[in-house]
Amino acid sequence: MFFGIPSYSYFKNLGAGARPMGMGGAYTAVADDANAPFWNPSGLAQLEKHELTAMFSALYVGLDAKLYNEKTDQLGYHFICYAHPWSSGCFAISWSTFQSQIYDESIFCLSYGRILTESLYAGLNLKNMGWSVGENEFTRIDRDIPDHGVSIREYTIDLGGLYKFKDGLTLGFSAENLIPADVGLKVKERIPLNLRLGIAYKLDKVWYKDINLLPAMDIAYRSGEEANILTGCEAWLFDRLLGLRAGWNSTSITSGISCNFVNRLWEFQIDYAFTYPLKIQNTYGSHRMSLSVRF
Repeated sequence: MFFGIPSYSYFKNLGAGARPMGMGGAYTAVADDANAPFWNPSGLAQLEKHELTAMFSALYVGLDAKLYNEKTDQLGYHFICYAHPWSSGCFAISWSTFQSQIYDESIFCLSYGRILTESLYAGLNLKNMGWSVGENEFTRIDRDIPDHGVSIREYTIDLGGLYKFKDGLTLGFSAENLIPADVGLKVKERIPLNLRLGIAYKLDKVWYKDINLLPAMDIAYRSGEEANILTGCEAWLFDRLLGLRAGWNSTSITSGISCNFVNRLWEFQIDYAFTYPLKIQNTYGSHRMSLSVRF
């Protein structure tokens, strides 16, 4: 227990990348960009170009800041990843962080994905996960926490797989935090196991051969919690210049938009996602912005 929060509240799935979150988090069977390490590391094997992506998020804008003893709402979640394809697969290094005025979480991740057969892909994450609390009014009254704050880090691994059918259908699976990582301060508090199973289907050149559609669905289970069904769809228009997204799951409704710019050497993509929570009141929702560069 930490500040009255049970152990399973550590490292909640807040969602890396504006594109995946615009699809409601239904991304396990998609994972075809530098957001893949967060959702399914095997998807890295689909990358053909080097890719750098960065995301900035403002979470639960307008939430009453007094709930966490602050004057303004300053909950943020950020992600950056660089993916480097090789002849034997694709390597990636990423960093994600949740930040508030009193409590921070961060994950450093080394990832690898490769093609095993023509249809089967596999991937691995090695993660260093940790949380920290700086000096504040809580540390001065809590006997279990040093006055100057505390920081704890542990290692774990994720495994992922993709199976691609020839007709555009893809199945995906990921298992996160397979090695029990104890991040408790005085008692054991292990980061929960996360399991995800996804399906996606690419429909190219539909509706007058001008639109590409990608519907997807995930079933996500976090140890100690109920399973969550996540659904989403992505549509690309005008020869992949403009992307539109929508999604739904048991905790939120999402939407998103993208602009993609391509020249002979570089490809730039700007993504935005809006998430409206269904179980948190008095907030204007969460906003995510990503910039991706492929070269």
